[in-house]
Amino acid sequence: MRRFKIKTTLSAIFVGIALMVGTFAAYTLDRLRAVDDKVGEVANVWMPTLEKVKDIEVRLGDIRTAYRNHILQPEDAGKRAAVELIEQSVELLENDMLALQGFSTSDAQRILLRKIKESFGEYVSKGREVLVLSASGQEDKAAKWLREVMMERAEGLRNASAQLSKITKTASENAYIEVERDFSATFTVAIGSVAVLLVVVAGAVYFVATNVARPIERITLAMRGLTDGDLGITVPFADRNDEIGDMSRAVEIFRMNAVENRRLEKETADSRSEKERDRDRHARDQAHHAEALEQATQGLGDGLRHLAGGDLEFRLTEAFATDFEPLRADFNSAAETLRNTLFEVIRTTGSIDGGSSEISRSVDNLSKRTEQQAAALEETAAALDEITANVAQSAKRADEARNTAKQAALSTDRSGTIVNEAIVAMVKIEQSSNQIAGIIAVIDEIAFQTNLLALNAGVEAARAGEAGKGFAVVAQEVRELAQRSAGAAREIKNLIQSSRIDVESGVQLVKDTGEALRSIEGQVNAINLNMDAIATSTNEQSTGLLQVNAAINQMDQVTQQNAAMVEETNGASATLAAETNHLRRLVERFSLGSMEATRSGTLRLVEEPSREGNSLSRIGERLRQRVA
Repeated sequence: MRRFKIKTTLSAIFVGIALMVGTFAAYTLDRLRAVDDKVGEVANVWMPTLEKVKDIEVRLGDIRTAYRNHILQPEDAGKRAAVELIEQSVELLENDMLALQGFSTSDAQRILLRKIKESFGEYVSKGREVLVLSASGQEDKAAKWLREVMMERAEGLRNASAQLSKITKTASENAYIEVERDFSATFTVAIGSVAVLLVVVAGAVYFVATNVARPIERITLAMRGLTDGDLGITVPFADRNDEIGDMSRAVEIFRMNAVENRRLEKETADSRSEKERDRDRHARDQAHHAEALEQATQGLGDGLRHLAGGDLEFRLTEAFATDFEPLRADFNSAAETLRNTLFEVIRTTGSIDGGSSEISRSVDNLSKRTEQQAAALEETAAALDEITANVAQSAKRADEARNTAKQAALSTDRSGTIVNEAIVAMVKIEQSSNQIAGIIAVIDEIAFQTNLLALNAGVEAARAGEAGKGFAVVAQEVRELAQRSAGAAREIKNLIQSSRIDVESGVQLVKDTGEALRSIEGQVNAINLNMDAIATSTNEQSTGLLQVNAAINQMDQVTQQNAAMVEETNGASATLAAETNHLRRLVERFSLGSMEATRSGTLRLVEEPSREGNSLSRIGERLRQRVA
């Protein structure tokens, strides 16, 4: 089942509560507004209507009493007082009826009010007869009129006012009943809304307690267990997809990390113990190896000291450790090889000494012959150098003459090109002159038209009178300007025609110059061909002499080098003899033993040269490996 987020659920609950409270408040305000309207209607309409109806009834009673008093008063003062009371009561009653018109809200009220008004008018009209009869002393007739005629009108007024009062009371009671009903409904809705709101709040509290507080409490207990080191605890609510589930999964991640850290700590401790055991074993191996290395180093040191002292008969007889035993064998083999090598050096030193003496004598003879040959070659080379220099000078002058002829040909060619370009430029100048002549003709035409327009403008300005004087002056200036432009255009046209004649003459002269240059170019090309042939022949002779001279010079250089090499060989022979003597003295410092051992060692040296020759190298390599 999908579970909503706590934030979403709580937001929905609070929004629902807010909507309920808002709805209840809106409904309550609407009902209170209706109650207020009804109460206002009772207070402002029905109660004033009842008061005015009561006032009308009182006014009618006062009027009847005043009529009665008017009949019963014997004196005029009493009658006037009764009349004033009647008039005052009539005025007040009419005001009350006007007020009732403003309070009337139904057709029945308005009909009754109109009936009361009409009956009251008849009553007042009939009452005037009572006043007339009473004033004339006919009290009995007035009383009879009051009793028989006006009583009926008064009874109609009382009935109409009673009906109006009844309608008003009924409307007031209905308004009160509606107020009571609205109040009861509002009270009932309020009680129901409060009950529903309490249920919703209780549900929200229950939801928070069961779905938020209790899970957080259980997750808190699990976190406390984790802090106490209980990594086997199960974190609840990890399957929920809300914030509680996120919190539970985060705690579960902490638990898994703690389990992983504990496993890594255990592995680290095991690895540390294994490394300590390996380190102890390695230390023992190193100590044993160092002891064997010290023994081998000491033995090799003794052997090397004997070798340094010239004792090549010394051998390492004490066995080394297994790893260093090849070093002892290599040292003994190297000492034997060195001993045999020195015997061979002693044997060959005598042969080298005899051979170097023979070489020295041969080199002396070769040096003398080489010096004679070098002198002859030097004289030959000098003669050839002089001949070669003369031929080279002739070839150089032939090349210069050929280059001069080529430059003349190029200059002639460029002159022809320039002449052609000049002809083209002259033609373009002629074309431009023609175009300028056309433009000048257009300018002349424009000047003529401008002069004509200025003349017309002057005529129009003259017709305009005083208003056109300024325009006439301007037209005159324009006309003069047009005439000057036409004159200048004619002068330019004459100059262009004169220039065209000069340009045509210049074009013809340039064409003649081009023909002459082309003739000169042909003659220069013929001279250039002859000079090329002479220069080629001279260069070939010079090249041949240079090759002969180079060969002679090379022979001279080789001879000089041979002489130098002979001298160097002679010096090297002397040096070789001296070095041979020095080598003999050095070898005599070593103790080599008998010659039979030397011969047998020499044979072994010939049979196994590569292995014996590399013994010292193998010793050094194995020492480096053992030390490493």
